[in-house]
Amino acid sequence: MGERRMGRLRKGELVEVDIQDLAYGGRGVGRLGKLVIMVAGGLPGDRVRARVTRMRRTLAEADLEELVQPSELRCEAFCVHNPVCGGCKLQELDYDHQVRLKALQVKEALRRIGGFEDPPMEEAIPSPTTRYYRNKMEFSFGADEEHGLRLGLHPAGNFREVFQLEHCHLLSERSNEIAAWVLGEARASGLPAYDQNRHDGFYRYLTLREGKNTDQTMVVLTTTGEGGPAREMLTDMAQRLRQQFPEVRSVIRQLNDRRAGVAAGDEEEVLAGERTIQEELCGYRFEVSARSFFQTNTLQAANLYGRVLEYAAPRGDGVAVDVFSGTGTIAILLSGHFRKIFGVESNPDAVSDAVRNANLNQVGNCEFIQGEARDVLAGDPVGHVQPELVVLNPPRAGIHPSLPGKIARLSPERIVYVSCNPSTLARDLAALAKEGYSFRKVVPVDMFPHTAHVESVALMERN
Repeated sequence: MGERRMGRLRKGELVEVDIQDLAYGGRGVGRLGKLVIMVAGGLPGDRVRARVTRMRRTLAEADLEELVQPSELRCEAFCVHNPVCGGCKLQELDYDHQVRLKALQVKEALRRIGGFEDPPMEEAIPSPTTRYYRNKMEFSFGADEEHGLRLGLHPAGNFREVFQLEHCHLLSERSNEIAAWVLGEARASGLPAYDQNRHDGFYRYLTLREGKNTDQTMVVLTTTGEGGPAREMLTDMAQRLRQQFPEVRSVIRQLNDRRAGVAAGDEEEVLAGERTIQEELCGYRFEVSARSFFQTNTLQAANLYGRVLEYAAPRGDGVAVDVFSGTGTIAILLSGHFRKIFGVESNPDAVSDAVRNANLNQVGNCEFIQGEARDVLAGDPVGHVQPELVVLNPPRAGIHPSLPGKIARLSPERIVYVSCNPSTLARDLAALAKEGYSFRKVVPVDMFPHTAHVESVALMERN
C-alpha cells in the first residue's frame, strides 16, 4: 500500500490496509506509511477495509468492515456468536499460528520493555484441548421482550447489553445444559433481570464451576437481596436442579445489591448441597469455593505447574517462599520437594482456602501468611533462613516496585515467575536483573486458546 499523508486520515474514514501482525490484545496491525493502524477483527495476512474509530498522532484504531482478501491462516469460525461475542476473538486464526504469535509477543515484550536483547525462549506449550477447556464461566441475565429473560454474555465492548446464549464452546456440554435449565426456571419464576440503568430487578449472574477431573459442578446464582418467597423459590429450584443433574454438588446464592457490574456478591448462602466442590490436579485434591481463584484451564494448569517444578529444581531439603500464593496450589504442589514452604497472600479468604487445602492433602510443611507481599517481605518471613526458591505469581499488574529489592535481601538461589501479562513480566524481570539475578529461560503457556491472553513461566538465578 502506498504512503499517504497523515493529515488526510480522519475518524470515520474507510481505509484499506494489509494486516502484517497481531498486537497484544488481539487487534490486527497494519501500516500506512508511518501510521500504525490497529484493526479489530483483522488477522495477519488479511487485506481489509476498516472504519477508523480513533485517531492519535501516529496510531489509529479501526473496526473491520470488509475482508478484501482473507489470510491463508484464516479458518472457519466454530461459534455461532462470532463476532458478536468478544471471548474467542482469535477463533478464525489457525491454532498453531495463535501459539506462535503469542510466543512472539512474549519475546517482543522482553526485548522492548525488559531490554533483553536475546530472550532465552523455550518452545511454547499449546493447550491440550482448544474447546470446552474452561472450568469456570460467568453468564449475565438480561431483559428479553419476548421471553422476559435472557441469559448469555456481553457483546464485545458493551457491558450493558446481553445476547442470548445458544451454546458456549468454552464450558462442557453438561454446563450448557445446566445454563439452559436455569434460564427456563428463571423465566418461569416471573422475576425480572437486574437492570443496569434503573438499578432494579432480581437475577444478575449465573456462574458455573466444574471439577474437570472429579466430575463435580457448582452453580452460583447472583441476585439482589430479596428474601421471603424469592428465597423459598430459589431453594426449591436448587433442589430440583440437583435431582436433574446429579453432578451438581453445590448450589450457592450470592447477594449483590451494589450498582457495580460484578458477579461476586457481598454475602452468600448454600441453597443445596455443599459449600465447595473438589478438583484434582497433579495428584492433589483442592476445594474450590464460589470465590476461590483456581486456574481456569485445568489440563493446561498441570503443564504450567509441571514447568514451575522443573524450573524450581529442588534439592529436597530447602525452604521456598510462594508469593501471591492464593489458595495454596503451587505451595502444595511443591510441598513434597521442600522442607518448608511459606505462602504469602493478601486475601484472607484465599489464605483460609489454602490452609484447608493443605489439611485436605495432609500437607504439614506449608505455612500461609496473610498480608501484602511488600509488607511481609520487608520483615523476616523465613526466620533468618536463606530460601532456595522464591515463586512469584502476581496479578496482571505485576509486582510492587519495592519487591525486587526485598526479594534480593532474602537472597534466594532461584526465582520462578508465573506471569499472565508479558509487559509486566518484562518490566519485573528487568528490575530483578538489576538486583543481581540472571534471566535463564522463559516458556509461554497458552492457557486460553482463541483469546489474546498468554501466560509465561520464567526462571532467574542469583549471579
